[in-house]
Amino acid sequence: MEVSRSREPPLVNRDTNLLNETLTTPTAPSQFLVHLSKHPDTPTRELLHPYLSYETWLRKVFAKQHTGLDSLVGLVSIYDGHESSFKIRTIDHQAAINDKYIMPLGKCEQELEGDLAIAGSIARFHENFEAFTHGVLKDIDWSNIVVAGSAALLPLLSPRRNVPSTLSAAVEKSLEHYFQTIANASDIDIFMYGLDEQTAIRRIREIEATLRKNQRLLPGMGISLRTKNAITFVSPKWPYRHVQVILRLYQSITELITGFDIDCACVAFDGQQVYSSPRGIAAISTRTNTIDLTRRSPCTSVIHHDS
Repeated sequence: MEVSRSREPPLVNRDTNLLNETLTTPTAPSQFLVHLSKHPDTPTRELLHPYLSYETWLRKVFAKQHTGLDSLVGLVSIYDGHESSFKIRTIDHQAAINDKYIMPLGKCEQELEGDLAIAGSIARFHENFEAFTHGVLKDIDWSNIVVAGSAALLPLLSPRRNVPSTLSAAVEKSLEHYFQTIANASDIDIFMYGLDEQTAIRRIREIEATLRKNQRLLPGMGISLRTKNAITFVSPKWPYRHVQVILRLYQSITELITGFDIDCACVAFDGQQVYSSPRGIAAISTRTNTIDLTRRSPCTSVIHHDS
């Protein structure tokens, strides 16, 4: 196996002890999909291990408030020409002890080794995303914002085979019916990065104006809820989804994704490209989340996520 040190941009604010740590990964993290495809007979978790160490290092860097890292350092661009290699991997299930799985997928929900794990093209992802969001983000200014978590993950995944195709009179398109069936309670979470506080406030106002226009509401007619961590723009009616703008300001997309405690949530969409981390890719390809107590959260539980 070829071993090379990941080359990343230098940091501006120096922390000698942190920066002197020697970290190597078999490939640059951006090439993790290619690395997986070259080792079909090696357990995914084994291949992932050195990349997890690198991600832990990145989290330490962000905790020190370092600047100078590229916004996409350590991430994988899903639709960069290698998406056909993003396939289901069952080797981990074959090698694992069943008792280690909490709420495992049923036989009819499991996918076959080698099946494509994601939507086959960026065009198909856009189509899925438009259906999931019911067009509520049409014409939004995507600069310095991403949609992340389930609202980016679900349009990315390959379609479930066990979802009925019956249409609802309240939903205009079959794809919209599909996403209402599998995730009718999911919100759309928007995260901001690379902004100062005043610019972020302006962007929130712009986001609200775009949402309300697409929800066909007059100015001032929408309901908003403010909590400590987010502003929720309440859906005026079904099938529109609630939209949350997370108030924490991130340095980069990488800081956002490395901070998620659920593996499969490590997906972000910036209006053009879909990004994930090696940890997120491993979860999606194996359809399994891993419990890691160093990332535990009092408000989340980790289980298999459906395909």
